[in-house]
Amino acid sequence: MEHLPQALLAGAISTTVAGIFVSTVGAIRERRMRHRIEAAQDDIRQQMADGTIRWSIPQDSTVAVIGNGDPFVRNLARKYPDQVLPVSYTATDGAWTHLPKEADHAQTLQALDRADLEHAGQLMVFPITPSQEFLPGPDDYDISVERVVYYIQTSDEFCDRKGIPRKPVMVIGHGEQAECYQTASYSNDNALAEELCLEQRLQQLSEERGCEVILVDPNEIVMDKIVQIADGRKPVLAGTAASVKQYAERFFGALYGRIDVTGDTDPVRVLYNKNDIATVTLARQGDITVVLDPRERPALEWKGIPPEHIVVPAEEVLGVVAPTLEELQELRARSRSV
Repeated sequence: MEHLPQALLAGAISTTVAGIFVSTVGAIRERRMRHRIEAAQDDIRQQMADGTIRWSIPQDSTVAVIGNGDPFVRNLARKYPDQVLPVSYTATDGAWTHLPKEADHAQTLQALDRADLEHAGQLMVFPITPSQEFLPGPDDYDISVERVVYYIQTSDEFCDRKGIPRKPVMVIGHGEQAECYQTASYSNDNALAEELCLEQRLQQLSEERGCEVILVDPNEIVMDKIVQIADGRKPVLAGTAASVKQYAERFFGALYGRIDVTGDTDPVRVLYNKNDIATVTLARQGDITVVLDPRERPALEWKGIPPEHIVVPAEEVLGVVAPTLEELQELRARSRSV
């Protein structure tokens, strides 16, 4: 180094210092940019967790109102990626947008706006509790009848305010889900009571809004599938004693009118339990099995249950809903092209 010319040495030192300075400034800028990106990502994650982010969804997508999560919505989202936007009034992990839990009409309209209902093709409502997709009891729902009606009416108001046609509505629910209504007066202690089921309430709403609300009932779909598999044989419910006690009345009530359960035809066991594990352990060749989790299929097939004898309610419902959604999309596409 001592033999280098002084000017050259000074230039080398100057260049090195400049290089260090540029490198340091570049590193600082990179760190700042990374911090900004991380802060923006954290903000988006927090908005997503709070359900307050504003979405822009593809034309004709589905805004799906759920309660505490829903397997039907998950199946729908798998079949139509980026086409289903779940919204919920509960802090469920599956919801992208949160509706207000308490009565707040303005916030409900804002939530539907954040969910981009304006560009959605349809509204779907799922009042079913995830663990009670088939043969639910009177309290096995996570969205009440009146809350179902409220969301439909509010979506109609949203569309009216925007000056756009009201959205087609499909409710994936059990028609027998009921709500009791009363009328009382000061002078009359005997309040008038009326009980309306979801199916009746949606019929009323269809007349009021001027366009049909479609009800897709998993009980109806699954029972039709069971009767089809039974092929003239008499279905009998089998499972643990607690499960049969819980489901027998609902099972034969849903079966009534579809097949003669009093005849002398050969019986076929239909296994359905409070949990799928019992169904898997009790299954034997020739049974019809109803399980909520499709991941139990391999275990049932290993036990000799034919694939067509394994009934998963969420899959059966999707098979009915998907063609309807595709038909609605085709109709809207044709109407826009005219």
